[in-house]
Amino acid sequence: MRVFRTAVLTAFLVPLVSSGADEPVRIGMPSVFTRHPFHAELERGASEAAKGLGAQLLVLDAYCNAAEQIASVKAFVGKGVRAIVISPMPAAGITPALEEAVKAGVVVVTVDNKVETDKVLFHSGVDGVEVGRIAARFVIEKLGSKGSVLEIEGVPGWSSGVERKTGFDESSGNPM
Repeated sequence: MRVFRTAVLTAFLVPLVSSGADEPVRIGMPSVFTRHPFHAELERGASEAAKGLGAQLLVLDAYCNAAEQIASVKAFVGKGVRAIVISPMPAAGITPALEEAVKAGVVVVTVDNKVETDKVLFHSGVDGVEVGRIAARFVIEKLGSKGSVLEIEGVPGWSSGVERKTGFDESSGNPM
């Protein structure tokens, strides 16, 4: 299954941020790590969609460094992007940086990981709790309710991983 259809996000954003000028709308994407398959696919989809709509996608790689992703958000605001599409890394400073971007007139959309603010335009992601429940039910069915399972939780603090763990633990009987 393909990673989120960033084309839908971009198609939604471009009319909202269209400047009416002859120059293409610029959209910033502060990537977590462009070499990771999920983020590479996210970038590829966004780039294709932006090109198809006459927009320009600018990508900065944070190399898995939260401070670098925050700096990228601020750099995009300084470069005058009209929108930011971001899979935010968990960091105390990312939410204020995104709120500052919105205050500066930049449309912000989050993908996969959520931030604790109502300032972003919208969030595109799955119901992580339900994904965890589905995974637990699948494992239980395949094992016939016998045996032990090692649960790999992912990166601590990332909302998508926390949600999947919650759903997995609910359905597997794991007390967390």
